[in-house]
Amino acid sequence: MSLVPVEAKKPRPIIMAIPDPVLTDEVRAVIEDVRPIGFIIFNRTEKGNNCVNADQLEKLISELSLLAPTTPPLIFIDQEGGRVARIRWDVTLPPAADFGKAYDENPNEALEWARLGGFITAVQLARYGITANCAPVADVAHEMTHNVIGDRAYHSNPEIVSKLCSAVISGHMAGGVWPVIKHAPGHGRADCDSHMELPVVTADKAALESDSLPFKDNAMCPFVMTAHIEYPEWDANCATNSKHILKDIIQGAWGMKGLIVSDDVGMNALEGTVPERIKSALDAGCDLVLECSADIDVMKTLTAVPEVSEELMQRLEKLPSLTVPEAETVKEALVRYMALTEKHTTTHAVAKDPTLKEA
Repeated sequence: MSLVPVEAKKPRPIIMAIPDPVLTDEVRAVIEDVRPIGFIIFNRTEKGNNCVNADQLEKLISELSLLAPTTPPLIFIDQEGGRVARIRWDVTLPPAADFGKAYDENPNEALEWARLGGFITAVQLARYGITANCAPVADVAHEMTHNVIGDRAYHSNPEIVSKLCSAVISGHMAGGVWPVIKHAPGHGRADCDSHMELPVVTADKAALESDSLPFKDNAMCPFVMTAHIEYPEWDANCATNSKHILKDIIQGAWGMKGLIVSDDVGMNALEGTVPERIKSALDAGCDLVLECSADIDVMKTLTAVPEVSEELMQRLEKLPSLTVPEAETVKEALVRYMALTEKHTTTHAVAKDPTLKEA
């Protein structure tokens, strides 16, 4: 990855959402002023719907890529499958819990299915110009797990979660998209929704370490997303704002090598103005922050955020290269993926070939 010179100005370490399915002159002007390092795509019913159909999405991402300051551009999306899928007209994966159930029946087949699912997802996203997917979810399911995670978690066994995450990560890399493992250090023990309030997980260190296995085992994932959750056994600050958790635990004890991306700084678990929240996350050790409001007034305040450091640009340049798989490989993978999907889930409709981008 390299930085594209833009009048000798550096970008800001913000992955920003934008309103509407088209790029208006007003939004373009704000982007040029803020200079975010990348963008994230949504399909919300209110502000921030970027996914209407395939042709529209391809055009939008092409325009955003021209405004992105890196090559390849950082274009993120949440395309987990199940409830969390921004693009609905291509093949969408079943909920993560389905893969966990399949693992209980046939581990090898479930791992193959998960890898193929990650591969097909990545192939589809790459064809629109999307380069990073906020998946897999590495949160371990527990009795208290809030429904905001729910069936987005693969399993209650950390070792199984770890193996399925590894398969999905491998599939994404083979398909040409960077995976973003989340939500470190683990959202599974939170009994409330961090979109609404700050969860406090009072589990002891042994329990927290148990839940960390999927992250430690996948330490080479190119990106890791933080959780807006407080873990008193580790720190009085929530993970996103905790230098101890980010630096000493996630990067230190766990050995995670990927760039640290905050969860959306607009979530109610955090306090202060959006620029203040971003500063707190960056000061703690986040490399990039997600700003997902798609609110033009909020977007204008982001000029207060410091520009990226030389160290961050050097780390971005070390991201693994993205490769495009052969068409025949994709066709074979799709046939096998569909067969496994039909075998292991009755609730998920198999969509059409991902090589067809018509809505």
